[in-house]
Amino acid sequence: MARTFVSTSSMSIEFSDNNVFSPSVNDMTILIWSKLPSTPASQFLFAKGTTNQYEWGVNSLVTTGLMKAVVWISNGAEHMAATGTTDVSDDTWYLHGLKIDYLTRLDVYVKGVSEANDTTTSGTMTNGTAPIRMAGRYDGAAYLDGDLAHFVVFNTLLSDNHILALQNGVNPIAIGYESNLQLYCPTHGNDSPEPDYSGNNRTGTLNNTPTKTSSNPPVELLENYL
Repeated sequence: MARTFVSTSSMSIEFSDNNVFSPSVNDMTILIWSKLPSTPASQFLFAKGTTNQYEWGVNSLVTTGLMKAVVWISNGAEHMAATGTTDVSDDTWYLHGLKIDYLTRLDVYVKGVSEANDTTTSGTMTNGTAPIRMAGRYDGAAYLDGDLAHFVVFNTLLSDNHILALQNGVNPIAIGYESNLQLYCPTHGNDSPEPDYSGNNRTGTLNNTPTKTSSNPPVELLENYL
């Protein structure tokens, strides 16, 4: 269950906006499995934002391969940002993401562990209307080269133990936060649009058809819980 994305082809998967995707409305935990090539690049694993509607994202940094989590105020200025300490551009599957305790703390998660946080805010966020994109941002910034799978959005703060459990292969449906699971896109690679298994029918539109890959992260089969 994974898809390969190519930046020069502007490949992405897009999900429509909803109020539950805005940190100004509720706290959030957003996670994704990725396998990035050994040449680091500045590219978004996922993001929500466009001109005057910026909100959040996680991107890898050019030359270092570090993960950076950022939340923006609407004009694109950073509200909070945190950068990890581990180069993950080694062609291996890991779970990365962010946790937003609005106006209090932002954590960046690398390999399922919080590697850095920011507790200093600048400005206030708004409830933007931009879609979510896997492998890029809606304004066309920083498309991704690599593989992505099991994208999840929770409208609550998952505990560190639960996030580490996801890194260790537990399926997102099985960790006890089902009522807060707002989006779960395993990226089967067989469907268009990509289905959402959160129960909210927030399907993902394929842009330029990222391809199915035989490489998969070590996550429990979704079928065990359906």
